[in-house]
Amino acid sequence: MSIYVSWSYPAEAGRNAAELDNRFSTLTEVRRVAWPAYEDPKWSDPYQFQQGIAGSLELFFWAWVPFQDFVEEVTGHPVPVYQRIDQAGFHTPLDERVLDDTDVLFVFGLDHMITRQEALPGEIDALRAFLARGDACLVLGPHHDVGASDDLSVREVEYRHHGDPLVPRQQRFASYVRDVMKGLGVLVINRYGLRPATGEDNRIAPLPTVRDLDEKGWLNGVTNFNFHMHLPHYAVTTDEPKAIPCGRCAAGRLDDLQHALRR
Repeated sequence: MSIYVSWSYPAEAGRNAAELDNRFSTLTEVRRVAWPAYEDPKWSDPYQFQQGIAGSLELFFWAWVPFQDFVEEVTGHPVPVYQRIDQAGFHTPLDERVLDDTDVLFVFGLDHMITRQEALPGEIDALRAFLARGDACLVLGPHHDVGASDDLSVREVEYRHHGDPLVPRQQRFASYVRDVMKGLGVLVINRYGLRPATGEDNRIAPLPTVRDLDEKGWLNGVTNFNFHMHLPHYAVTTDEPKAIPCGRCAAGRLDDLQHALRR
């Protein structure tokens, strides 16, 4: 497995913190909202951890470590993380250098649209070649897109529905993954944000499904969403009822992946 993060780290970290929209929170803002979760000196001491937007970006890498450790334990292979443009400004396009040594690829669409990360035609071709392999699996995560409307009252409704005080009234993600989905003929886009419902006890509500429509069995054994406030809500971009393809992932490999991740 490999992880590809579609952002430009310098573009995200360099956003003006005085701009309210289309940026990640500073770590200081995270500490204020999540207090006292990040008051340990390893997070709060500016001599140990960056307190601006870059500090929040580093939290992503910390959060992925348990997943990386678990996958390495299960598969025997470490999980590399690639950034489209990393802290030092090195550009890594999604091409054979990433794909030739990968069976399962996660593409995390964490690029704000304002940073203009675009998938190049050569990258689409490389992904098509990757997906032509019988053992390849591509997982695209375009994140949410909130606040697209010019009507500020609509933005406020989306913000309140989203429910995360750290999300600004406009936070539009994933030009790169949108390009990839369009290039591969996946006729959906991320729109709004999807927040799983919880009950009075703060437990995740059961997921109602129409099992007869799940011909591929993707939801077998799935009883609820993971509680993550930033899931994408997908909108279909065609009126053709059977035009939406399923992901190109070998059924046996997907079963192995599902089994491992449920352990």
